[in-house]
Amino acid sequence: MLLSTTLFSLMTLCVRLASHHVPWSEVALVRALVGALIAFVVAKALGHSLAIRDRRAVWARSLFGSLANGCTFFALSAPAIAVGDVSTLRGTAPILIAFFAAVFLGERGGRRVWLSVPLAFVGVIVLVQPQLSIAGHLAAISLLGSLFNALAMLLIRYAGPTESPEAIALHFSLTTAAVMGVISIPSLVLPSGEGALWLLACGILGGLGQLSLTRAFSTEKAGRVGALSYFGIVLTQWLAAVFLDEPIAPHQLVGSLLVVLAGLVLAGAAYLEQRQATLRMLESDSKNERVISASSSGSSS
Repeated sequence: MLLSTTLFSLMTLCVRLASHHVPWSEVALVRALVGALIAFVVAKALGHSLAIRDRRAVWARSLFGSLANGCTFFALSAPAIAVGDVSTLRGTAPILIAFFAAVFLGERGGRRVWLSVPLAFVGVIVLVQPQLSIAGHLAAISLLGSLFNALAMLLIRYAGPTESPEAIALHFSLTTAAVMGVISIPSLVLPSGEGALWLLACGILGGLGQLSLTRAFSTEKAGRVGALSYFGIVLTQWLAAVFLDEPIAPHQLVGSLLVVLAGLVLAGAAYLEQRQATLRMLESDSKNERVISASSSGSSS
């Protein structure tokens, strides 16, 4: 998951730079096409199946993922909102994932999930309040994208046992390409050399990130994996400050820290849950060994 988060943070930076040369929908289109190619090549190289078994879940995942991508790329292309703010608002997705996973997938969340939700909400309010008059609609679109992303990740978790990560990523990429292709038709432009390089970087980073993200959500608990993505908020804020000269205002720092803290609350819950499960397993193994030993002693006597 850390690899996926790093790749997506770098992709986020490239999306803003690519949007200086072409419309946002074209950036999303190229990212989807390159991502589809990467998923196909990796599947063939590893001998993994690209067949879709649970069509309903995969189609729903692809549609929600396409909507999430559209919201995020639209917001990232707008100079009125900082890249770091978009990343932080998108960072509410793991909170929603943990909440929905507890409600719909039956994954235990406990009190920490219910604590993290209002904490993240306060962080979002602190972050966006000063710029609501300027970029309130962009903040709302980013949050909507976060909701769609959370639903898409839950569907990956639901469909994960029956589908290969490459099959899910390919289906999602092709669906997104179709949606963004239709949206892009009225505004397609030929990018310059520099623009083409940023577009290619978006596609490669996003495609590889999508594969690693899909694998993570297919094999681990949704709430636990989602919590690890908070590393991306910090990394994206730093990348935007260094490469885009985006200053980090005090309210942005406080809001981001509150959202990250909410994620750490979830991560702590996941760690404790995993530790308790390991201890229970070790205790069970120890009891079984004692029973076997006692049975062997009784037989020999």
